[in-house]
Amino acid sequence: MGQGLIQKFQTRLWALTYNFAWPDYVWLFGSKLANLSLAVPVVGYLILFNDSVAQHINFSELSGQNPRYFLISNEWRLRSLYFGLIFMGLSNLLYRLRRPFVMRFGTSRPEYVETMFRNALVNTYVHLHEQIRYTGYDAFTRYGKYYDAEWDSFLDTAIGRRVEGNRQRDPIESHWASAKSKFESLLKGILIETYFRESRKRRFSLCFCILFGAIGLFLTLVPSADLFVRVLSVIFVGPSSEV
Repeated sequence: MGQGLIQKFQTRLWALTYNFAWPDYVWLFGSKLANLSLAVPVVGYLILFNDSVAQHINFSELSGQNPRYFLISNEWRLRSLYFGLIFMGLSNLLYRLRRPFVMRFGTSRPEYVETMFRNALVNTYVHLHEQIRYTGYDAFTRYGKYYDAEWDSFLDTAIGRRVEGNRQRDPIESHWASAKSKFESLLKGILIETYFRESRKRRFSLCFCILFGAIGLFLTLVPSADLFVRVLSVIFVGPSSEV
């Protein structure tokens, strides 16, 4: 039984490692809040550490009553929010600089496939096909295990059949729109395989993006948790007797 649990754990760990990729964590370091947090170093100090602002958002009194319990002091609540946004901004900046190239066309697989299928031309698919077939690695997904005969049929339709006894093709017989419609499943399969393979790259940078993003998210949530505790303190426990 113990050996079975270990094997099951190893299988799940392998699956997690194999599928560890950028798209699953975009919500953390590529959200609108993370994008806006890039402005924090410019205006954050003027807002968050301004004395007049701090006096109006310290929540030392709620509905005229002093809370009995709280998590952090008023001073550290503002600092927590400020540094939380700083970390989120660093995470977003690193994401923009180090994300795989495919992420520039779509932050999710469906978005990437739709964008590329609508805009990519034959040369793009030829390049992607060569990356799948001739880089020395097996296909990462079942979509990359298409037949070469199907690929050759696609080229015959898209750029023309080969001239007999010659490596060149006859462009008169080419019909890109027809090839795109007829071999849609093949082309989308190539795009899916490419997105999965490329989105797994630069994992070291991905780890730092997740780390910075998680720290930033935690620090920005602390003030909200503190306010929640203060409200509950006044409602269920009663106000503090301190003046």
